[in-house]
Amino acid sequence: MTWHLSRKPFFVPLAIVLLASVAAFGWIAFGPHDRLLHGKRESEWIKGISYYGDETQLKAWRGLGPDGLHLLARTLDRGRSYRKTYRWIMPRLPGRLNAFLYPLVPKPADSHQTRMCVISLLSQLGTDAKPVEPAIARTLSDDDLGVRLCALGCYDRLLPVMGQKDKLARLPEFLRAMQDTDSGIRNNAAVALRFYSGFAPAVVPLLVKALHDPYINARMQVTKALARVDLQAGLKAGIVPVVIEILRNPDDQVAYQAAELLGEMGAEPALAVPALTEAAQGTNSLVASTARRALARFPKQAL
Repeated sequence: MTWHLSRKPFFVPLAIVLLASVAAFGWIAFGPHDRLLHGKRESEWIKGISYYGDETQLKAWRGLGPDGLHLLARTLDRGRSYRKTYRWIMPRLPGRLNAFLYPLVPKPADSHQTRMCVISLLSQLGTDAKPVEPAIARTLSDDDLGVRLCALGCYDRLLPVMGQKDKLARLPEFLRAMQDTDSGIRNNAAVALRFYSGFAPAVVPLLVKALHDPYINARMQVTKALARVDLQAGLKAGIVPVVIEILRNPDDQVAYQAAELLGEMGAEPALAVPALTEAAQGTNSLVASTARRALARFPKQAL
């Protein structure tokens, strides 16, 4: 006897369960959250945020105190679970079930612009944003590249005021970001890793591997991080020749940083001093003046 099992009884309950689940996420994502804050609707505060706005904007949000910070944090979080659930479930559904649910299930809202404005404001708030750092941390795995990039940029100012436990909790995200395909993400991750001098065994191998990053700005940040985290390991890996190569780059905005770093390291004068002397005699005033200051940090016998 051949058994023929109908798939219809299975699909109908599954469709109901999935629809109910996704609808629940939709209510969480899009349900009413608009409350009054200092006499104005929260949605109005959020809509009024300009991307990397001026001092007037910063002053207004600082005036809201903790209430404003928590509004920004909730805005970042809103809809994240729904977006992830929707984008995970829908492509995995059988064709007929997908076709049945697609017109019924609300699509994730396009909140890119809002989240970019919010995370840029949190970045500008600097250390004042520390109370909602966990919300910023959650955006490190955001599905939007721009939001992830800005979130990483927040940590240049947050990490110096974070405790060791919290810093350690964020380290895996920074290490993953160092291996990202996007050059900006790698750049900002390297900036964050400068603050992990107590975690050299985990950090140094990735930094050494990234010493020859094809993106020169990321490469510059990697050399800075390696010099801070473990200078001796950096010297062994050939950090000085890498920095000298950057010093000779025509982009003065990165070249002057290389001159500065050579002075801070004060290492391998046989290589560093001639390179700095050459830069000090160059036509670019920013690079030349920085190189002269860097030369002053080397022992006189090396000059």
